[in-house]
Amino acid sequence: MDVWIRESRARSLLTSAIEVYNRETDGVFLGKFVFRKIRGRRKRVLYVEDAHPFQTAERKPSQVYHGNVSAFKRVMNSLTSTDAEFIGGYHSHPFPYKGVRLSKYDVDFIKDQLKFIRRSEDFETQHKWVELLMCIKRIRYKRKQETGWEYRGDRKRARFMLRISPFIAFEIILAAFWIDFTKAKPEVFEAGVHIPKE
Repeated sequence: MDVWIRESRARSLLTSAIEVYNRETDGVFLGKFVFRKIRGRRKRVLYVEDAHPFQTAERKPSQVYHGNVSAFKRVMNSLTSTDAEFIGGYHSHPFPYKGVRLSKYDVDFIKDQLKFIRRSEDFETQHKWVELLMCIKRIRYKRKQETGWEYRGDRKRARFMLRISPFIAFEIILAAFWIDFTKAKPEVFEAGVHIPKE
């Protein structure tokens, strides 16, 4: 199942990755299942409604973790008390990243987050998770460039070039991964990302 993200929500996600570069960003999102038209056909998708960064997370270039466990629990308890259908997460991999994929550490970290939300009655049957991954690289120009955002989507991933100043830009690849925890060994597969123009 593909993931559908509003353009304004995608910008918020990308900005959170730029803000903490060259460390990882981390957060969760609320979603619901809806039907959208993709390449002429109506498809059921996971629609990202809202996203919340973990402001107290401990961030490093190659990993992020919940430094303040009490704060993490407060955020997760507040989210599980909403009427959302699905809770997923997002984080970034700053350059140099080893491919656009989740690491074993990522999957283990996500498994712990899912265990926590499954304590809530409303989410006790959620055995799958979607993780939005932003692979981000800073680019420095020698010649002055025009600032702005460029978006190029392919059949799976969303690619952005964000020129935030005349001499600095960020290239970001946004991908989505479903993780199925119903098996003894979690299964990870990539989903398509759709960001329609608003």
